[in-house]
Amino acid sequence: MKKYMVMECHLSYAVVLDEEGRFLKVANRHYEVGQIVTDVFEMQIPQPVTRKKANKKWLYSLSAIAACMILVLVSIFQIGQMTHASVYMTINPEVRIDVNRKNVVVDIDGLNEDGDDLIEGYTYKKKKLDLVMDELVDRAIDMGYLKEGGRISLMLDSDNDEWIDAHIKKLNAQLNRHLDKKLKVTIVVVDKRTYGNKASIPVVPGGSDYSDYYGSDYGDSDYGDSDYDDSDYGGRRPTRPTGPTSPSGSVPSADDSDYSDYDDGQTDYDDSDYDSDFS
Repeated sequence: MKKYMVMECHLSYAVVLDEEGRFLKVANRHYEVGQIVTDVFEMQIPQPVTRKKANKKWLYSLSAIAACMILVLVSIFQIGQMTHASVYMTINPEVRIDVNRKNVVVDIDGLNEDGDDLIEGYTYKKKKLDLVMDELVDRAIDMGYLKEGGRISLMLDSDNDEWIDAHIKKLNAQLNRHLDKKLKVTIVVVDKRTYGNKASIPVVPGGSDYSDYYGSDYGDSDYGDSDYDDSDYGGRRPTRPTGPTSPSGSVPSADDSDYSDYDDGQTDYDDSDYDSDFS
């Protein structure tokens, strides 16, 4: 059994010396200094918080804050990359241009072989829709896809009807300004909601190709110049064929008429004046 010598006495605790020479803090059970005791209750001294542990707590807090900020930034980035509307541009190359709510292009895709060729090596990031369209049109001209008398077709697609209504005229006017004094082309803008109905068909620059687009010669039809009124139907009617007259001028009998030859298969019907009147 271990023995302890009481070295100090306080109200709630005492300091004792064990046989190994260690000082221990124990509960004061009415001990007196110098007393030898065998049964003691050692008190647990709280360990001081080290600077290292304190730094870890701050690190955990900062990590949590940083994680929250990252989540917020990722959410904002994803919203910025979400497609709000699409513009399908067809020259011969056909491409789809996706934009966000701020009309910044977030993606571009070729829809046919020429479209892939047109956008190959082209950088669209952080560019506005109008700039991308202008640059793609210029590339189409340089690559020989768009020439004098050509056509640019735009189809707008979005769940936001207001965006479509606002950009039908806006994109039309913007391309007109860009192509002014460059090429004479037809620009057609359609709304995917009512695909097939032309929203606008301006031509730049100069005169209109409206009649060329619709391809109708209705006003120049020969319908009014028909020869219907000059038809031979208004001429004299054919006369009944008559047989030859006798030298005496008497009327031939039925037996002497050319009609009698019909029974013999030798009728003169084809030689009558009936044919001559309609020839």
